[in-house]
Amino acid sequence: MMLILAVVVTLFSLWNSVYLPGLKQQAEVEHLSQVEEGFLRIDADIKNMISLQSGGTMIENIPLGGGDFFLHSTRSGGSIRIARDSIPLLIVRNSSITLESHLARFNYSPLSNFWIDQGYTWQEGYVNVTKGGRSSPLRYDTMDTVIHEGYGGMTSNIFMKGPGKDITLVNFLVGDSNMMSGNGISQFNVRGNTTRITLEPDTWIVANVSTAFGASLNETISTTLLPFNPDMKPEGPERFNYTLKESITIIWYNLTYSVV
Repeated sequence: MMLILAVVVTLFSLWNSVYLPGLKQQAEVEHLSQVEEGFLRIDADIKNMISLQSGGTMIENIPLGGGDFFLHSTRSGGSIRIARDSIPLLIVRNSSITLESHLARFNYSPLSNFWIDQGYTWQEGYVNVTKGGRSSPLRYDTMDTVIHEGYGGMTSNIFMKGPGKDITLVNFLVGDSNMMSGNGISQFNVRGNTTRITLEPDTWIVANVSTAFGASLNETISTTLLPFNPDMKPEGPERFNYTLKESITIIWYNLTYSVV
């Protein structure tokens, strides 16, 4: 009897110290892979909606927790947070109206992960992998590539010339539900709607060029606005001002993020 008990104790110890951690880690690898795929789908949804100026809502499911399997149901957790940049990327202003175009970002942070504390962040048109205080682009080798490909793809969408005297501006908003935590499945929602606004001459468009993204955007704006014969001048190291001498129609496309 004592021998049988010793064997059982030994097997149980091996299960807890060797096999269980390995199985939990494998389950977490699959969980984080699902989170990564979810972020990439959201990234594609955002760019497709901007390109098509789609109305309605796109929904993607993100698993907050994982690491469970049929012999051990304990799950890790996580949280998703959405935040809007406080400084506007673009300001459109004349004597009667002021419009601001902001960027927004969202991130997934793990909690009690059974493998590694790896998270994900979407910002400025690309997905970052995060760990501790470090981050790196998921699909690009260097930040130079991000600026030319990741940023470039977003700038052409954020500010693009339409037919005639129309241009499109994209503004990112944060819905009432901007944070979710737990170990279940969260739903990330992206809702789009469009408003057309016609502005008379002497409209200003001010671009924030304090970041690499802003500088890349400014190059796109310069090319896009040439048909409008703008007066162009820098306003210090962080802003660039365009004054339009012709009337213009702004297609104001709002994307609202929320998570439940």
